[in-house]
Amino acid sequence: ATPTAEPTATPTAEPTVTPTAEPTVTPTAEPTATPTDPVIPDDVIVHITKKIEGVEVKDLPDGTVFTFEIYDSLNGGMSGKVNFSKNDLLNGNKTKPVRVPGAFGIIEKGFESVDGYDVTVDVELKGVKPGNKAPDDGKDGIFVGSFEIDTVPFEPGGSVNPQTRTMPELEIIITNTFTLIDPSQKIPSDINMPKTGDESDILLWMGLALTSMTGLALVSRKKREA
Repeated sequence: ATPTAEPTATPTAEPTVTPTAEPTVTPTAEPTATPTDPVIPDDVIVHITKKIEGVEVKDLPDGTVFTFEIYDSLNGGMSGKVNFSKNDLLNGNKTKPVRVPGAFGIIEKGFESVDGYDVTVDVELKGVKPGNKAPDDGKDGIFVGSFEIDTVPFEPGGSVNPQTRTMPELEIIITNTFTLIDPSQKIPSDINMPKTGDESDILLWMGLALTSMTGLALVSRKKREA
C-alpha cells in the first residue's frame, strides 16, 4: 500500500492590528488681561486748578472764597466740593484734589463778592472729556460745565490700579476773567486801587510853588511903590 501524504496545514497569518493614533488635545491659550484695556471707574480723583484774570488776587475782598460744587450727572445730588480762599491763591495753593464720579458737572460760587464786574469762565481739560449733561438752571452760581472721566488703564485681573486713580494728568484748569462792567465808574470800594506814587511829594511841590508866587507878588508891589 502506498502511504498517503499527511495534509500540511498552511498557517494563517495573524491579523495585524493597526494602532489608532491618540487624539491630540490642543491647549487653549489662557485669556490674558492687557494693562491697556480700558475701564471707566465709578469715581476718581481729579485735580482742580483755579486761575484769575482781570483783577489782582491781593485786591480781592478779604474773606473771598471760591467754591466748586461737584454734582453727579447720573445719580443726581452733590457728590463733593473744593474751596479756594484768597489766602490759598496768594500762597500759591492753586491746585486741589477732589473725588468725582464718572460723569459729573461743576458749579462755581464765590465771585459774587467782587461787585461791579462781569465774570466769564474758561476751562482746560487734561485726561477729562466734555460730557453731555445739560446745565441745571436751578442751582446758583456759574455753571462751569459737564464732564466725563476718560477711560483709564487697569491692572491684570480687572482691579483698578490705586495709583491710576490719582494720576496728575486728570486735571481741570478753571480760569475766571473779571471785567469791569462800566469802565467810566469808580472801581468798587472793596477793590483797592493801586497807588501810582507818593502823594506827599506832590503836596510838597505845590507848597513850594505857592510860596514862590507869593514872594514874586511882594517884590513886584515894592517896585511899584518905589
